[in-house]
Amino acid sequence: MNIYCKIAIKYILRFLLFPLRLFPVKADRITLLNDLGSYADSPASICNYLLQHGHVLDICFACNPPFPQIDGVSFFNKRSLAFFIKSLHSRVFLTNNGGVSYMPFSRHTTVVNTWHGGGPCKRITAPQHRCPAILKDRDLAASKTHIFLSSCTVFSQGAIEDHLSTKESLWEIGLPRNDVFFTPQALNSIALKVRSELGLSENDKFVLYAPTFRKARHSSLNALNPFLNETQIEFIKGTLKKATQENWQFGYRSHRLTFSPRTVCNAIDLNHYPDMQRLLCAADALITDYSSSVWDFSLTGNPIFIFAPDRLSYERERGFYMPMAQWGFPIAENIRELANNILSFDRQKYLKSLQQYHCKAGIAETGQASAIVGRKILSIIDGDNWDKETSSKKTFLNKPHPF
Repeated sequence: MNIYCKIAIKYILRFLLFPLRLFPVKADRITLLNDLGSYADSPASICNYLLQHGHVLDICFACNPPFPQIDGVSFFNKRSLAFFIKSLHSRVFLTNNGGVSYMPFSRHTTVVNTWHGGGPCKRITAPQHRCPAILKDRDLAASKTHIFLSSCTVFSQGAIEDHLSTKESLWEIGLPRNDVFFTPQALNSIALKVRSELGLSENDKFVLYAPTFRKARHSSLNALNPFLNETQIEFIKGTLKKATQENWQFGYRSHRLTFSPRTVCNAIDLNHYPDMQRLLCAADALITDYSSSVWDFSLTGNPIFIFAPDRLSYERERGFYMPMAQWGFPIAENIRELANNILSFDRQKYLKSLQQYHCKAGIAETGQASAIVGRKILSIIDGDNWDKETSSKKTFLNKPHPF
């Protein structure tokens, strides 16, 4: 759909929804939106905190069905009329995506945006898409947002440049979904559960392949199928085994906007797995390209291998906040280079590169983002005056690794 048509639809929707403002905001209502799928990501992390630490609240969670059964939470389809009614009558509205420009929020509603990607990776807006109409729509959404979370300084600068946030609304406290990487007990518990769900044995190592979004049409990136074939997957598994003397299982998960129905017989299809973060908890290594999972997984200290056959065209069409050469991860543009990077992996050198990567990016992860935002929400519900919290930054965990 043409971008101008999308913006026109937003303004029409805003006009149609405006009468709902005639009804008062419900003082104890919190609506959380996971615009990416199910009960997952940062909205779920914050919801879990509120359930554990909050008093009796009217918590509404909007996502895609099927819905889980969680006491104290009412679930709604994010495309339903009920979602709009609940959202516009909420004291706090929290989302992990942009696009709230069409919502005619009351001045009594506080809007929080956790965003759905972290780190200094791919740009939010490609240079060729920075047209006045898009930027005006972004500015309108940013003006409605009171709190916008950031994982690092470089991303904060990019969010301002791409008109996603204002400087005043930025909170550099990290992403709530990444808190789990700073809690070894919770991390290990999730890893064991996921490994059991995937049918992995105690002796199996697990490598996750997760390529990022490619524009479906009108782009040279569409010519590349980011998925590996059976022969290439078997070659990678053999290379990992040769490098570590361990048996490896291979799982693949595509970006939600570029889902491929293709199945591979010698790999675990994780396209329908509801929570990417849980997969990262269970993975012993990650193969990806420009996905924000690079940032999230780097917090574990586990190996990341960049496989980017379309590196030049992607950089030209999308661009990065930090040049790939400064990320510090082994980069391959073909299968042979990927295999060589696996075989020559040096853990001590890699950990040093990770520290430099986090330092250059201006890491803001605290491991406490869910608690900080949760306390802020509870203070708003209670009507208290409360300023931004700050917390000491942490580095990635020093946990056992297969290499």
